[in-house]
Amino acid sequence: MMGLWKYYWMLLLAVPIAGYSQAVRPVSSGIVRGEVQDKNSGLPLTGALVLVVNDTLRQQTGTDGRYEIKGVPTGYNTLYVDAEGYSGVLTESFLVTTSAPTLVNVELEKRMVTVGEVVVSASPFRPTTESPVSMRRIGTEEIDLTPGANRDISKVVQSAPGVLSVPTANRNDVLVRGGGANENRYYLDGIEIPVLNHFAVQGGSGGNASLVNPELLKSVNFYTGAFPAQFSNGLSSVMDMQMRSGNPDRFHGKLILGASDVGLNVDTPISSNGKTTLTGSFRRSYLQMLFKVLKLPFLPTYNDYQFKINT
Repeated sequence: MMGLWKYYWMLLLAVPIAGYSQAVRPVSSGIVRGEVQDKNSGLPLTGALVLVVNDTLRQQTGTDGRYEIKGVPTGYNTLYVDAEGYSGVLTESFLVTTSAPTLVNVELEKRMVTVGEVVVSASPFRPTTESPVSMRRIGTEEIDLTPGANRDISKVVQSAPGVLSVPTANRNDVLVRGGGANENRYYLDGIEIPVLNHFAVQGGSGGNASLVNPELLKSVNFYTGAFPAQFSNGLSSVMDMQMRSGNPDRFHGKLILGASDVGLNVDTPISSNGKTTLTGSFRRSYLQMLFKVLKLPFLPTYNDYQFKINT
């Protein structure tokens, strides 16, 4: 009988140990690849150092200027890229997944002066020669993680200093430094777009749903003053949005079901050598069909699509 009790207590002690050992699992990882080029000539840079910020992963580019880093932790990451004779660049934050490699192309400018020790730190405020104090840089990570914004760029900028929102339900109007809602200008890859939201009213640009799909954005520069020369028609603010390029390796699609719309994102090469890529999206609202079945007043239908071909 004493021998049986001994084996019983050994079994009880072994159970929690076994359960604890199964709880420890390796972190999932993905692949980051791209090309490093000279910003002025567009030529590939050989031997450029590419490293993952807050990690030990790093790699040098080959003769074609390309790199590929494996084992990058999933989630938002940032790269620091440097080359001899060039100024180092801290990239925008990007999302790494296990489903497909993440493409990050980087352009470096030649360094005209020799400097001493450089401390690299990421900041949402990036002063430029044209706008030393009035530009705020907004990355995709901030768009995704801003509480209550629902990945809407108009709601993200409402948390910036000097920006107010209209106290009306389901409106995305933005008032900057006391100006009117119609005094803001919006640009997508350098092309001005008249409004940023669906169902915008006359004299304003804020509807209840964003026209621009944040899945396709790489970064956003939000100016509240001292606008660059190419954006001189802005009165209160200028929002300069940059779209990312498509994946040059293989097709990657995503079906998205939102609270009020359904969408399809496409990210694919359209040439055999991968030098011409396509990224695009299409979204359509579906609440009007649901409300019609329930015999309730329904919202108008809205659709939006955008795409970018890069070669």
